[in-house]
Amino acid sequence: TGELEREREHSAIQAVSLERLRIARELHDVVAHHVSVMGVQAAAARRVLPKNPAKASESLTAIESSARDAVGELHSLVHALRDSSESHRPQTHGPQNHGPDGAASTVGLHQLDSLLAETRAGGLEVRQGTTGAERPLAPTVELAAYRVVQEALTNCRKHAGLHCTVDVMLRYRRDDLEVDVSDDGIGSGSSPGQGFGLIGMRERAAAVGGRIEVGPKPRGGFRVRAHLPYRDATREPQ
Repeated sequence: TGELEREREHSAIQAVSLERLRIARELHDVVAHHVSVMGVQAAAARRVLPKNPAKASESLTAIESSARDAVGELHSLVHALRDSSESHRPQTHGPQNHGPDGAASTVGLHQLDSLLAETRAGGLEVRQGTTGAERPLAPTVELAAYRVVQEALTNCRKHAGLHCTVDVMLRYRRDDLEVDVSDDGIGSGSSPGQGFGLIGMRERAAAVGGRIEVGPKPRGGFRVRAHLPYRDATREPQ
């Protein structure tokens, strides 16, 4: 009995640690992305305000939009955390289904166009492409793919600068989705180190059984390439 109780306690501690890690990843990705966008737009507004108020107004509108999106995502995260907390309490009406990465998220590749449009509005030149036959993805894989692109673009703004060109490619291959984000290295910033962003991307890929490659390209620039295996979109593991 004592051994069983210790095993249960260890499982509970491990579950709490995994949940904290998931929360940390979500908070980092949401805050880092939107704050970096707002910083770029604020700087642009300050530069052009005396001579071009209309252009400054566009940047301020983008800041407002990014702030609203950030608040919306944070509210969704809080609701997800509350739902997740409820799911860990004793249940009287039967089991509930939850994915391996915590509560389900509504964030996915259907929002990729908006993310890229926001990035372009912030000054980065972004080219987008898709190869292979698109297919339904499990919500956890969708979330991982979106967050990888989001964090890679954030790193481009921070380290490569606004004068680089970024290529975002989604390749639907036989066994996995390949997410490839690379820049040409023309910007004036520094190369990404081993901060929380890159660690978070590796953890996201691993959480869905995938892997990620990050590093400088031979001819300059930086690449993030994730391989995310397909999973049945209608039957997430419980």
